[in-house]
Amino acid sequence: GRGRFAEAAARAAALLKTAPKAAAVANVLGSAQDALGRRAEAEAAFRLAARIDPAYAEAQANLGQLLFDLGRTEEAAAALRRAVALTPASVPALATLGRALTRRGEPDLAMRYIDRALALAPRDVPALIALANAETRRGRHAETEAALLQAEAEAGDLPVEPRTLLAQAQARLGKDDAALANYDRALAAAPDLPLALAGKAGLLQ
Repeated sequence: GRGRFAEAAARAAALLKTAPKAAAVANVLGSAQDALGRRAEAEAAFRLAARIDPAYAEAQANLGQLLFDLGRTEEAAAALRRAVALTPASVPALATLGRALTRRGEPDLAMRYIDRALALAPRDVPALIALANAETRRGRHAETEAALLQAEAEAGDLPVEPRTLLAQAQARLGKDDAALANYDRALAAAPDLPLALAGKAGLLQ
């Protein structure tokens, strides 16, 4: 829980005072701060780790993921490219870089990294969700549905946003009953989600 992450953050911060060049400790501090929702502090710690050791791929990947979550797509893509260059077989970095490029409006380029991620880990759920996002931007709704159904089978469930994306794909494929069921499941978890509300309303007209 939060207590464990708060303790980890305090220990890492204390250790950094005695070992200010310990990149791994700065990375641990960033992860703990991120888990506590302290995004600015997490970013500062990840950047410190990457500055101490520019070849530290994990710090670059963590920074990229954080920046992606914050909606800072260009900065995220830059950090994730550095991570992938340092560790070409990093499935999380490849998948998140794919998502960042899709968000930037480059789904075809994104597919290069997503395909690499899935070649390394065909059952990786974040990579499958990244695939679904890219295929949606490419207008390939059957492929979106297939990727998300596989992700659901692997994970046992889907987060709200991918669940809504699945419903949207099924609606475009004319699978109205399945789409309504998935919109309902998304709204059960997030009753005010605009995309799900609008999508369900469109099917009920």
